[in-house]
Amino acid sequence: MVASQAGFSFLPAGDFVIDVQANQVGIVSEDDEILIFMATNTTPTEESLQEILEGFIANAGASMGEIIPGEFSPLVVDGTEGLMADVTGEFLGEAMEGRVVVFAPREDLTFFAFGLAVNNRWPEEGLPAFEAIIGSVSFVLEEEATGAPNPEWDKF
Repeated sequence: MVASQAGFSFLPAGDFVIDVQANQVGIVSEDDEILIFMATNTTPTEESLQEILEGFIANAGASMGEIIPGEFSPLVVDGTEGLMADVTGEFLGEAMEGRVVVFAPREDLTFFAFGLAVNNRWPEEGLPAFEAIIGSVSFVLEEEATGAPNPEWDKF
């Protein structure tokens, strides 16, 4: 599936409802207990990946509930090194577990993803879906970001 305005493509996993909008993708289980959100920002930044991820966690926590990150660790997707942290906390009043990731595949593109589940569904269902989707992400190269069709996208 291609989110061309967002600068990435991915393969769906499982029985999820997918909503692609301008620079973001929402992926939700049919019962709304597992959520995966991916988005991009095209504003260049001087911040490190850790600073970006810490800011993302703080902003998400302020709007959704308490989010407590675990250790930050590196993660590689589509040849780009990023940073991830497992998180726990509250999502709209319910206990949740999840993971947040950030990548900067281009100078003008920051990619964020946040996966979470409530009702103890993260280890068995949420995490495998999140890892499959994030592992399938391909970032659009700068020269491809012009909006011209990419024949590689036909395989999605």
